[in-house]
Amino acid sequence: MAKQNETVLSVRNLEKTIGGNKLIHNLSFDVRAGEVFGFLGPNGAGKTTTIRMLVGLIKPTGGTVQIGGHDLQRDFVNAMREVGCIVENPELYKFLTGRENLQQFARMSDGISNERIDEVIRLVGLENRIHDKVKTYSLGMRQRLGIAQALLGKPKLLILDEPTNGLDPGGIRELREFVRTLAEHEGVGVFISSHLLSEIEMMCDRVAILHQGRCLYEGSVSELIANQQGEYVWRAEPAEKAFDLLREHPDVRGVLLDQAAIRCQTAPERVPDINKYLVDSGIKVFSLMQATPSLEDLFLEMTGGDRIA
Repeated sequence: MAKQNETVLSVRNLEKTIGGNKLIHNLSFDVRAGEVFGFLGPNGAGKTTTIRMLVGLIKPTGGTVQIGGHDLQRDFVNAMREVGCIVENPELYKFLTGRENLQQFARMSDGISNERIDEVIRLVGLENRIHDKVKTYSLGMRQRLGIAQALLGKPKLLILDEPTNGLDPGGIRELREFVRTLAEHEGVGVFISSHLLSEIEMMCDRVAILHQGRCLYEGSVSELIANQQGEYVWRAEPAEKAFDLLREHPDVRGVLLDQAAIRCQTAPERVPDINKYLVDSGIKVFSLMQATPSLEDLFLEMTGGDRIA
């Protein structure tokens, strides 16, 4: 197990050029032990290319990748011992039981004991179904078994590429809770790409937003949202007059009227004076609240409205 806050994945100045086309530009970020790190980007942003470089499927044109302190280019074998990876749905032998699948995967690596197999079975909560054939498993159970397989070698880093694909809402919530537990109690650094922005917002501690091969933001999800909180909602009467007053105010921008609610943007320190201005102008203010943008709102703003992949 990695030590808390230990850097388990370090990416520095990563670049990839194919056929004269530069796909990844100077990409840098870290993933620490015990955290869930989200990786977001619209179609063609370079997420899949990056993940392939992280697990050694393709070589970078420039830059470095270190996993568990081992350089992926110079010390490939030891670096890959520190990582477990699932790309979309795990590949499993459906005619075997869950335990037989894990035993088969264990034979591919050195030093994985029956005790470790029992440990990962308990970790992913499959004790009651582990002796059933995989063909009887739900997609969520197959995801859990795939994660158990990825954890057999006690990796410091777990890479999950679109793990919620095909899951129903109950399965998505179950996976989210499991991933959080895995990071917090087992100390594994989890790197997860997903197209479900709401899930990333609830699941991840930090996030990197990729667009056209460049990182637009890398850092805390909460800080990203907090730094953008400049929108406020007034409920006031008469709403039309309040709307006109706010629209003409020099410190206010982006004023929108939605029935009795007026949304606008302004600096936080200007809110008391603007509210007083409305009241002094004969407006009855019933409520005032700060609107918190979702990660999806910020993503669309940062990427110019491109859809997530």
